[in-house]
Amino acid sequence: MSESIDLSAIKARCERAHPGPWDWTQDDYVPEDSRQAMVCWYEPEDGGGRGVIATEIGRYLSDGYPTAEFIAHSITDIPLLLAEVERLRSQNAECGRGFNKLVAEIAALQGRVAERDRMIASLQRKAP
Repeated sequence: MSESIDLSAIKARCERAHPGPWDWTQDDYVPEDSRQAMVCWYEPEDGGGRGVIATEIGRYLSDGYPTAEFIAHSITDIPLLLAEVERLRSQNAECGRGFNKLVAEIAALQGRVAERDRMIASLQRKAP
């Protein structure tokens, strides 16, 4: 991916969404073509009935309604993924700092080795 992911924008969208839990259910049967309607929903805090998140009409698949399950779980899955991305970014930055420190130490050691090589060469020229 060439562009950086804007985690703060994703977090803001998560925080503005209803906190969940979200769920889904099959709704009305559409008899003309054997399709089912799926509704993703949440229970509003004021108890005023279900709040609809998304609906989908489609054929029932052998594994259920994967889109409905995906949407219903996104309210908990996305914050977990964001936390993992932040943890990995932090770990990556820490590894980068450690790598840079090692590179500097290697350069310093190479300088010391070069200086000792010059000293040995100088002593060898002076030796009878």
